[in-house]
Amino acid sequence: MHGEQRSRYKERLADATHEFEQRDLPQLEKQLAGHERAYREYVAASLGLERKMNIARAERNRIPKIEQRLTVLERAGVVHVDCRDAVPNAGLDEFATAIEHQYRALPETLRRDVEYSIRKEQRARDSTTIDR
Repeated sequence: MHGEQRSRYKERLADATHEFEQRDLPQLEKQLAGHERAYREYVAASLGLERKMNIARAERNRIPKIEQRLTVLERAGVVHVDCRDAVPNAGLDEFATAIEHQYRALPETLRRDVEYSIRKEQRARDSTTIDR
């Protein structure tokens, strides 16, 4: 009796497995492929946005340095930044390169003196705001 019951169980299990493999499994595989495709698109878009955010953050972080270089150039008496290589729709990189080139062209002692003067003014400004 026990063997007969086991035999019927195995037969029903084999029938159910066969039916699942024939009817349900192909549908599930199609659904899974669709979900995988959507997930891959989501991941690609997410990584693309993260890359853009990192680039924008890096650009934003460069602006104070460029501004500082321009201030030094202005205080040193440079009234024109040579941007011949930069096209009319140039980006931040082209302008930053032109500004950096002019900045480095300044004599080291002049650059140092101007930077010292700027820091001294900032400290004086900071101390007056603290005293208030």
